[in-house]
Amino acid sequence: MNKYKTIIIGAGPAGLFAAIHAAQAGGKVLLLEKMSSPGKKLLMSGSGRCNLTSGIDLRDFFKRYGTAERFIKPTLLEFSNEQLLDFFRERDIEFYTDKNSKVFPKSERAADILNVLIDECTRLSVDLRCESPVKSVDVRDGGFNVICRSEEYICDKLIITTGGKSYPTTGSDGDMYRIIEKLGHKIEPLSPALTAVLILDYPFAEIEGVSVPDARITIIRSGKKQKSHTGDILFTFKGLSGPGILDFSRDIFPGDQLNISFIGDVNEEAFRLQFIEAIAESAGKTMKNLLRAFGLPQSLNEKLLKLSSIPYDLKAAELNKKDRSKLIKALSACPLTVRELEGYNRAMTTRGGVSLKEVNPKTMESRIIPGLFFAGELLNIDGDTGGFNLQAAFSTGRMAGRNA
Repeated sequence: MNKYKTIIIGAGPAGLFAAIHAAQAGGKVLLLEKMSSPGKKLLMSGSGRCNLTSGIDLRDFFKRYGTAERFIKPTLLEFSNEQLLDFFRERDIEFYTDKNSKVFPKSERAADILNVLIDECTRLSVDLRCESPVKSVDVRDGGFNVICRSEEYICDKLIITTGGKSYPTTGSDGDMYRIIEKLGHKIEPLSPALTAVLILDYPFAEIEGVSVPDARITIIRSGKKQKSHTGDILFTFKGLSGPGILDFSRDIFPGDQLNISFIGDVNEEAFRLQFIEAIAESAGKTMKNLLRAFGLPQSLNEKLLKLSSIPYDLKAAELNKKDRSKLIKALSACPLTVRELEGYNRAMTTRGGVSLKEVNPKTMESRIIPGLFFAGELLNIDGDTGGFNLQAAFSTGRMAGRNA
């Protein structure tokens, strides 16, 4: 059998970075990848441009990971967004930051990031073997026995970085979760995250492509308010997308009602007073012209008037109380029922995964099996859009590699 100090399963960003840092610490390192080449999912990031991280202040980073905030904090403090950028700058990659604080390589080529990682693995003599899907893992004599399709390996330390279930054609299909469960680890329920939501009896298909900035989205479940979130939304042919929906999708489930305030962070009653005042000041205007004052896309205004059965050319002074209430609700608490979330083929990441309660946040080592480490999307960590998930992959990969 082939003996290694450290074996890493999964050659995505977390696995490549773990391999680099394990090799820097010394010892023979093997990196196994089921696909024909490493980093296939990395090449898709940022639509091929690679949104590597976010440029926001590190103090604001932690809260972008939902319930995983406390777990991810030690990792990011040890290896921050600026340290990640410095790693690549030292290898001649330059970056720019867009208006949304997303950081991209100036070349806008994810392949440039991947090539740096592969070159570094080569320089450090990491043994990278592609087309080597892992079939089973056994704990053996204080180490691990890793069985692939046609070969068997043993190692002292094992790092699993095989990703979640999103974009399964890249090799991230969740097949390692079964093996991890057999090793005794709990897998938190899996579902798509950072994904669009599909709406039951969706009324906005004809304004597909229209976006609304700073909409307020409130989740109602079984008649009770759960959470609210503000962000940009985008109307699709079958539902809602945009950063506001994608970032909030980790908290949304089929059957939830989403109350959308298109006029921002204003509740229905407060907006009612504003709307009545606007009617009093512009009684002679048509409803179509009156709604322009609220800064919404005209196509959305027209659609909301149509859904409320209010003629475009009706004078504001002629709007009766019943229709006024319908329009106020449509603008400030438009109810939409979630049919389902878009699937793993479209989701940017996976909600759920290896339970964080069973992993040491300061080392990424299993609390159940000494010598076993996890990193990347495989863990129950899903961050917001904007580079937070790639940053988590690199930071946890580095920590796992160094500690292994």
